[in-house]
Amino acid sequence: MLLTYTERENIITNMVNKRAVIIAVAIIAVFAGGTAGYMAIEDWSYTEALYMTIITISTVGFQEVKALSDAGRLFTGVLILSGVLLIATGVNFIFSSIIEGTFAEVFRRQRMDKKISRMSEHFIICGLGVVGEDIVQEFIRTKAKFVVIEKDNEVLQRFISEYPKTLYVTGDATDDDHLKCAGIDKARGIIAALGNDADNLYICLTARSLNPKLRI
Repeated sequence: MLLTYTERENIITNMVNKRAVIIAVAIIAVFAGGTAGYMAIEDWSYTEALYMTIITISTVGFQEVKALSDAGRLFTGVLILSGVLLIATGVNFIFSSIIEGTFAEVFRRQRMDKKISRMSEHFIICGLGVVGEDIVQEFIRTKAKFVVIEKDNEVLQRFISEYPKTLYVTGDATDDDHLKCAGIDKARGIIAALGNDADNLYICLTARSLNPKLRI
């Protein structure tokens, strides 16, 4: 089953968020484990144990808080290895995400979603065909607020390369969720400019049910 562009975006976003959460949890677990370990093995105070954990994991080479027992030295070795492994994993995640463009894509999508969520009294343009593109160009010329919904990623990316500031939702405009993502509840009007009259009619009916005050 082929995924839509929006579905791929959601998968990428979820993947990044999941990895970030895993790394964050691992960091907390290592620091908590290190602190608890020193408190139990060396009978140190919380502050001493936490400080020793920090300088051990960061491998800064500062002097030990107090002389370590044999068990404490063994525990410190394990903690150092855990810190190095954790740092390596984090660095690998960051660089691989940058190289793959994952971070940039996720942040760009999140910034645009926030802009769309703040919009009101805007127009929604469904479809970037000949008619839809002409309407968008007129809206840009008159500086009107609008959001585009287009399911063809190639068409959309070609248009965005020419008009990079355009806010858009990638997906089928006949889908309620995509209309909601475009802010249908706060929109001033909607323009159904798809190539299929049946789809345009469906959009009009759906839009009216989602926002009775909408200008169609």
